[in-house]
Amino acid sequence: MSTAPSQPSESPDPTRRRLTRRTFVATAALGTVSLYLVGCGTGDSSSTATPSSTQVADFVTVSRILTGVSELPTAPAAAYLTALEAAGLQLSPNAFVATAFGTEGAPESMSDLERMGATKMPGADDCMRAIAGAWWSGMVSAKGGATTVVAFSDALVFTKVHEFTQCYGTTGSWSAPGEKAT
Repeated sequence: MSTAPSQPSESPDPTRRRLTRRTFVATAALGTVSLYLVGCGTGDSSSTATPSSTQVADFVTVSRILTGVSELPTAPAAAYLTALEAAGLQLSPNAFVATAFGTEGAPESMSDLERMGATKMPGADDCMRAIAGAWWSGMVSAKGGATTVVAFSDALVFTKVHEFTQCYGTTGSWSAPGEKAT
């Protein structure tokens, strides 16, 4: 048995360029950047505007009423507001919040939102559900079905479901009412 390396049947064409690792990586990087830039050009500039600190504070105030949670994490508030503004709702969250504040100042309850007329605006139900849903799920759904994950660990559902608890005993012991841990 021969252990000599096999020879190619044809000699390589000297005019043919070889694809090197560097060329492959550069081409892949260029393609990735191109796709990213094409994706960035699809939205309008108003949907990416950063909200002011007053807009964020007012949004949090109204969000406390809509979620029923008095202590909301403030870190994701601006990101929620930005994503909701870009979601294509019939009534924008900024317009809803501005109406909720009206001329009397910060609303403190749902009855204040109703009295100011915010809940009667066209698209108010969807807007209120989108705001509460964003805080609870950490995600914002846009028209066309796209979903943006804004926050994971700050989502209210995560903080409420994953609180520290006590071990109750054997597997499944929690499912039998009245049974005590062993």
